[in-house]
Amino acid sequence: MSYPDMKLDRSFYQSGLKNNPTLKTETFHGLLIWTVTEPKLELAIWKGKQSKPFHHYLYRTQESMEAAIKKAKESELAHIAFKERMKAENKGKKSEHAHVASLIRAELKKAFPGVKFQVISKSFSGGDSVDINWTNGVTVDQVEAIANKYQAGHFDGMDDIYRYTASETMITEDGKLEKLPTTKYVSTSRHITNDIRLGIARKICEEYGLEYEGDHDIDMVLWRKFQGQNPIYRVYSKVDFSIISLDDLLKQSIVDLI
Repeated sequence: MSYPDMKLDRSFYQSGLKNNPTLKTETFHGLLIWTVTEPKLELAIWKGKQSKPFHHYLYRTQESMEAAIKKAKESELAHIAFKERMKAENKGKKSEHAHVASLIRAELKKAFPGVKFQVISKSFSGGDSVDINWTNGVTVDQVEAIANKYQAGHFDGMDDIYRYTASETMITEDGKLEKLPTTKYVSTSRHITNDIRLGIARKICEEYGLEYEGDHDIDMVLWRKFQGQNPIYRVYSKVDFSIISLDDLLKQSIVDLI
């Protein structure tokens, strides 16, 4: 059911809790924490000006709810400390996420000189990110082996919290040991051109004795054969096209890659 005229602001999400006589509210830096104990233990946490709580769960015990609040506070303190540290370290410098993008760009260029990468840094209300895009070339695993160390942490889906875990260091140009700059998220996106995708598809049909009914039907043919799996992806995800051509790949069996 949808409610096109209903404004889903913070008051909407708080409406089910605000009249509960057991409601307790607390502000902790950028967090707003609401708890109720009757009829069930319920916890809702907002960050900043968010309308929807980033954490909203029912709990079986008071101890487990308090543990969740403690984790949220610890994460908030870590985030504040991280921002202050980065602000001090980068005073007079370009933004940290832009610095991360330049470092990743340089590493990728050195490691894979024949592949053209697009490395873009962005900032948003909840943090920042670096996106890496390229066509064919090396595998995602090869790129992530270089880029992943620049991600500051990870999102903990169990507690709806981003946890900062990065601790790697780097040697600067003047020989100093410093903390490796990071960004909140690093994402990779590899585009595979149609000539490679369809070439692999035809090869799979050939090796598995499938009738090739034309490019427009090939995805459905393989989907039926491999029970909803994508064998084309399985093959190209393991192939470094910066060192092997499509022609050379198709001269050999690709069964072991599926």
